[in-house]
Amino acid sequence: MNLWQRKLLAFLHDPPHKPFNIPGHEDARKSALSLLGLTIQEMWAWEKRPDWLAAAADRVVFPDPAKSDLKVDWRDDNLVFVHPLAGTRLTPEFLPRTSHVAEDWVNGALTGVIPADQQVPSPGNFLRVWRFWRDRAAERQERRSLAYLVADTRIPDHTL
Repeated sequence: MNLWQRKLLAFLHDPPHKPFNIPGHEDARKSALSLLGLTIQEMWAWEKRPDWLAAAADRVVFPDPAKSDLKVDWRDDNLVFVHPLAGTRLTPEFLPRTSHVAEDWVNGALTGVIPADQQVPSPGNFLRVWRFWRDRAAERQERRSLAYLVADTRIPDHTL
């Protein structure tokens, strides 16, 4: 496994639509991986230890989610994004109602970022995915909210 393959796998190990299906997010990334010429077997072979170490160092211990009010329903019609520094508020017009819709939106944004005949892990392909998936998501009005989804569902204003 080369460096650029590992970088793509690290980038997609938590897919952008994870907030809509946290328990099933690992299975929900299969289709996005295949769009980029990667497999779920490669994802399972990818070294997760750096992710676990970073997560352990960067998070405080949270209470049991079933017994706590520290949660957000990402499908809530009253959901508002608040900028962590400026305090400005954004109310999204469209949010996917199911994780399958969110997965379709992400896959629509990723489709064609890497041409099918060039799906080899390379610096250029990693940069295309990293840089352009969000722009491609914003091309369609209903997918624009993808750009505002959190990098870490437990800490919405996480430094990621």
